[in-house]
Amino acid sequence: IVPSRDRAPRLRGCLDSLRAQTRPPLEILVVDDGSADGTAEMLRRDFPGVRLLRGEGRGVHRARNRGIEEARGEVLLFTDDDTLAPPHWIETLAACFDDPRTACAGGPTRARWTEPPPAFLLRSRRLLSFLGIVDFGPDAKAIDPDTEFLIGANFACRRELVRAGRGFMGVFPFPYLGACADDYELSRRLAREGRALYEPAAYVHHRILPEKTRWSYLLGRVFLFSAAGARLGASLKP
Repeated sequence: IVPSRDRAPRLRGCLDSLRAQTRPPLEILVVDDGSADGTAEMLRRDFPGVRLLRGEGRGVHRARNRGIEEARGEVLLFTDDDTLAPPHWIETLAACFDDPRTACAGGPTRARWTEPPPAFLLRSRRLLSFLGIVDFGPDAKAIDPDTEFLIGANFACRRELVRAGRGFMGVFPFPYLGACADDYELSRRLAREGRALYEPAAYVHHRILPEKTRWSYLLGRVFLFSAAGARLGASLKP
């Protein structure tokens, strides 16, 4: 399930990586959340096997929930349109659900810089987390729902656990800034219902544009994530 809005060139790269998986998915769903850049036309022309769903233009968590409503599979995998998945991503994440206790699973997001980033950013693990770059180390483990989380760009869960309004819930009222913390809330909730697994081999690459490395952007992200964490009653520490 891939939510997208006005990012046709980046979405193309994401879908190419999903079509090159060692374990092909049952289906690929793109939820076009109100694009005006020809996304739908590009999908119909170049990706006829991809299911195109229309979102309401109301933010990423609602787009993800639309995917949940329409998905046919028993295990749902989520990623973002600015990620690239290595060929083993689906195979590795799917293996986490061989254990019936597993409620959700995910892995690291690794930065793929479109331009060299400033040195201060590379020295701060916390600042990187505000850009969606998350890594909990080299070992597979069950996450601690009070201090750790799985990110929506690299997330899988059992469909039965997120049906009937139990999916992604926006936490902070600025969804178009991509900081509504819906993935944090859901991973914490599912971790209390079953095992939430971190699998380091199931990584994706997250493409970071230069404008996201500026102080003005980073300070906005710090504020929004801190506010979301306060509402959740959690530290949201990566």
